[in-house]
Amino acid sequence: MALERGRRLTRLLYSGQLELVWKVFTPGVQSEWGNFAAFAAYRAEGAKTYGAETRVLRENVIRGGSLTYYTRTATFEGDRNVPWTVIFGLTPEGRVQEFGIVGAGVLPGDLPGESREVEPSR
Repeated sequence: MALERGRRLTRLLYSGQLELVWKVFTPGVQSEWGNFAAFAAYRAEGAKTYGAETRVLRENVIRGGSLTYYTRTATFEGDRNVPWTVIFGLTPEGRVQEFGIVGAGVLPGDLPGESREVEPSR
């Protein structure tokens, strides 16, 4: 479930369907952005700077505590040599309680729980 949920949220994020992503953010995640306009501006700047995803390098599902983390590391048109990782921390109900995009080398090593690498979607 978390794998497909993470993939779907990533597709929505990268395709610009941000309202649907925003709706599943918990109030805590929404408050970190301040408002939807700030989140949309962040995504617009990222799309302008980095372009479209070109290659998925790996996906992981990591269970820890009450959250399941979906991580997806990929390269983008803007610089195919620098991978980035999107992180969705999902509640049991599928809401996003944690969200971030970080350089692949900055991925938190202390995500709790056990990791399971999965085959990247094509």
